[in-house]
Amino acid sequence: REARRDALLRMTSLTGSTAATLSGTVAPPTVQAALLGSVVQIATLSAVWLRYTSVASCIPDPRGCWHDPWARQVLITLTICLSLWLLSLRTIRSKGTSDPSIVDRLWSILPWLYCWHWYGSAPTPRGLLLATLAS
Repeated sequence: REARRDALLRMTSLTGSTAATLSGTVAPPTVQAALLGSVVQIATLSAVWLRYTSVASCIPDPRGCWHDPWARQVLITLTICLSLWLLSLRTIRSKGTSDPSIVDRLWSILPWLYCWHWYGSAPTPRGLLLATLAS
């Protein structure tokens, strides 16, 4: 028992003493390349949704599509995506940098909110089970 405790202490005693290097990793993209990539992704997703779903009818009059759960969900998702992207670009004064991790923090919250939205749009026992399990 004593030997095991000593071994555990030796394993954790080096924490923080090893130099952190990025050797062997891929160089990160430039800011311009990352921004261009995000714009291309959002534009592609929007183009597909606008062309192949009922959301296109919502663009001229968004109030008219609230009866269609799919179109409403697409509009909500696009709004959240655009808002989070803009929010991630803002500079945090205390750090002097932007905060792209907002998306990482919210990815675990949004799926269950989507499930409850779908259940609220078309209540079924299966939808209730899905929303409950996702929560």
